[in-house]
Amino acid sequence: MQQDQTSTTTTGRGPGILARSRGLVGSGLLAVALYWVVNTFVVGTYRVEGRSMDDTLHNGQRLLVDKLTTRLDAYHRGDIVVLHAPGMPSRRRRTSSE
Repeated sequence: MQQDQTSTTTTGRGPGILARSRGLVGSGLLAVALYWVVNTFVVGTYRVEGRSMDDTLHNGQRLLVDKLTTRLDAYHRGDIVVLHAPGMPSRRRRTSSE
């Protein structure tokens, strides 16, 4: 029988290190792209800073914020809204819509 030379190295152990590293780099790039799309359009992560909402949210707590629902439906009483503080793009302020 004749062995397929394209899928094995000269030692006969399978794909070489170059082919495996290409696969890892491709998978890594796909993971980064998927993370960016999800973080930009689907869900955002925020950290509560301050004590203004102590009854509901506590200082240091982490939030996952759904970005799709507000595009499909209106806000309702009791929804928590994330606001970006003007002039401070790296800090975020949280408040409740009541």
